[in-house]
Amino acid sequence: MRAGDGNGHLLSDLIHVLYMAWYLREAGFGTADHALFHEAAEALERSAARATAADVWQVSPDDAASLERLLALHDQQLASTPVGVMLGAQRRLLRFATSDRKTPWHDAGP
Repeated sequence: MRAGDGNGHLLSDLIHVLYMAWYLREAGFGTADHALFHEAAEALERSAARATAADVWQVSPDDAASLERLLALHDQQLASTPVGVMLGAQRRLLRFATSDRKTPWHDAGP
């Protein structure tokens, strides 16, 4: 994505990581500033807008840092989270996907 060689599937995978990382953080696995999720979501929204407008599947250099922090957090979560907790986070994500909420962190505090 950084080099402009991304696609819709990769963007979708990054969005999935964003939401799973949030739910795993809420379950007590991994520490990250609340702002990271806002920053990463905005970066992914800009990437999606760029893809829609110009068919360029890329993450800008300015947005890459927050996505790198998100991916590092999720790597740590994957290394330490029990499978049952992962399945619970996945169920929460599926419930969220059918809700009217914009983001799960929208109303959450810092």
